[in-house]
Amino acid sequence: MKPTDIESIGYIIESSLDTAKAVFYREYAVAGYVQAGMPVIVRVSSGEERINIICIIGELERLSEARAGSIYGRIIHRETVDEIAGVLVGTLRILGIYDEKKNRITLLRVPLALNAKVYPLTREALERIFKMNGELSIGKAEMGLYFDVEKRRFERFHFQVCVDPWEFISENILVVGGRKLDRIGIALRLIKNVSSLGNKYNIIVVDSSNGFANILKKELGDENVEVIESDKLTRLLENGFGFEYKTMDDVLLALSTIVGYEDTLLIRGILQEVYSELGKFELTRILDKIGELEIDETKKNMLVEAFGRLWRDNAGELLSPGKVYVINFGQQVKVREQIQLVASFFRELLSELTIRIGREEKLIRFIIITDAEKYVPRRGFESVELANISRENIINAVANSKLLNVGLLLISDKLSMLSRAILQYIKSIFVLHTRDSRELASISKLLGIDKIHVMNLGYGEFMLKSELIDIPLVSTLKMVGW
Repeated sequence: MKPTDIESIGYIIESSLDTAKAVFYREYAVAGYVQAGMPVIVRVSSGEERINIICIIGELERLSEARAGSIYGRIIHRETVDEIAGVLVGTLRILGIYDEKKNRITLLRVPLALNAKVYPLTREALERIFKMNGELSIGKAEMGLYFDVEKRRFERFHFQVCVDPWEFISENILVVGGRKLDRIGIALRLIKNVSSLGNKYNIIVVDSSNGFANILKKELGDENVEVIESDKLTRLLENGFGFEYKTMDDVLLALSTIVGYEDTLLIRGILQEVYSELGKFELTRILDKIGELEIDETKKNMLVEAFGRLWRDNAGELLSPGKVYVINFGQQVKVREQIQLVASFFRELLSELTIRIGREEKLIRFIIITDAEKYVPRRGFESVELANISRENIINAVANSKLLNVGLLLISDKLSMLSRAILQYIKSIFVLHTRDSRELASISKLLGIDKIHVMNLGYGEFMLKSELIDIPLVSTLKMVGW
């Protein structure tokens, strides 16, 4: 990053602590080598020491020569003026002072010096600054242009954005905008990337759009995807998420409805023994112990069958690792029934995961909800009264996601109708192209992403805003694919 290696593309004409204005030389401005979102370096001298300051080019504005002169005066040099295009002035967001040895950026506490030179970065410098260490790839980011010293020309800089999978997912995700297939595509990529890591995972998709199941089976294989229809889920939820982590009284009460109270006394000691040994009620261990009982074979078989029914007829399987479960509503299930079932699902889920805190091994568990505005609506946008219950249950889940060892991925094309309260618990947001004026206004107001950037996104591109991106002082990226 020596000044002799790269020519300056402009210089500073105005500065505060956080932002600066730069004017760019016409040969670079006219050729398109100056772009919004492009990282640059400003070099200033402090005694004998040369300080490198990293900035990101923000808004660019073309001014006539007369207009630029009236605003900035004689600091506008002839080398920046093009007879036709005028003068290109850009706003720089100052990230801070870059320490090359420590590869660290610290905040700048004084404005940039006027006439300080602005340089593009080399690929080597960009790769060092924007190095990612996580296991989970969440897309390819574009950071504008860099100067290739060997080829003596400008090239686009792309890099793979990688994060810690458990941290990223447990802090919750939102996907907004775009077409239905594009939104599903992002969720699908995350599912594939998570499942390929080799870590234990558990993924549940609540699909009211009826578009996930077949796509997932095609991508992951039939054996790795199980579809749960709404009527089956209703039946399974009658016994919650099973009895493995419940209390002994819960198990005995449920068992008594099948075999009667007197017969439950036969296995009370077995349950106590298994629980003290394993810290939970493991079915295979219980059945082994029942097999050792010296009782009538008919009664023994009855107890085995009863336990089998209890462990089979519940939603506990949905929390098992190594598989993707799709709760498929389909078009025949009315909206009210969908919302009621989702509310019940999250009520039972919160209860079960609370019991499991500190008792199950750590795994990557996340739940994907399509058409999220239906289940977590903004107040006043509820389609049915039950949506109030659904919203509160889901917000409780995201508010305690790290504690409960679960993350939520909400998918919606109607951010304007989504609960405002839930946004404070979401750390990562994918924004796809949209031209809907109402949604653009919501994206700009609620997410702080410039609607022009969203409107200009091309096919396969999206904006990613995340507090978990491990890049110095950068939280919003333009992503150009996977």
